[in-house]
Amino acid sequence: MKKYRDCGSETFNTGSSKCPFVPDYVKVIVLTPEDMVINDDEFETRIEEMIHADRPGRIYPIGQVAEYAPSGGEAQTSQQGYGPSQITSYSELIEVWTMENFDEGLLANLMKLKNQRMRALFIDKNNVVYGQSDTDATIKGYLISSIYPSSVQRYKTSGDNASMAVSLVYDDVEKAWLETKSLQADVDLVEKAKGLVWVDVEKTESSGTSYRVVEHYGKYNLTTVYGSLLAKSDVWNNASAVEYVNGVLNITSTGTPSLKSPSALFEAGVKGIEQWT
Repeated sequence: MKKYRDCGSETFNTGSSKCPFVPDYVKVIVLTPEDMVINDDEFETRIEEMIHADRPGRIYPIGQVAEYAPSGGEAQTSQQGYGPSQITSYSELIEVWTMENFDEGLLANLMKLKNQRMRALFIDKNNVVYGQSDTDATIKGYLISSIYPSSVQRYKTSGDNASMAVSLVYDDVEKAWLETKSLQADVDLVEKAKGLVWVDVEKTESSGTSYRVVEHYGKYNLTTVYGSLLAKSDVWNNASAVEYVNGVLNITSTGTPSLKSPSALFEAGVKGIEQWT
């Protein structure tokens, strides 16, 4: 333990970079568990694998973002008598991220978070990742105390489409800004950073062996989208044979067929879905 202390206020510099780094439009928010730390190179090599990983090792991209509006994060001061004002803290920072499109499933899932603490990383249009420093070789998201949908307009009006935003409340803005870190990726992270969608496996009729895979929210039929990718028994539980014919899946099963975990689906080339539980 130190027997002396450093003031800290004198260990700073004020010069500007010879080539200033200017953050660009953020396109994707990536939520992670509170205790997750990521190696710097994993975003380039494993981002899709991490999106499909088994919980709690999964990351959760939200996108794409169309607008950004921060509030707070300002220095708070106090004054004693006729003495000078002194900084006491920084006000709560809330960032409001408006989505390009309203999504019923995203809205429902965000409402499940309520006051759950998670971390948030950001990816801009140039594939720069912004987060908080952990070590020289690792990064983590900024700690967020609350995540919730905001500015929700569920239906179209004469002048506007349905819309929604995601609000993030920082746990400690001072710590987040002091420890900020950014990484430049050489691959298109914005294209790869797509979250999973809940799906249902439904019989086409009350009896028989024909099934469809549809989105849980909105019931969009994904069977034709995935087609032959789902016509493999190794992506199913309780299935001995699967055939894709005329927009439906004919499944020979030893019980109730269900999709395997997203990590197993990813290994088989099926991306972006998880069966509703």
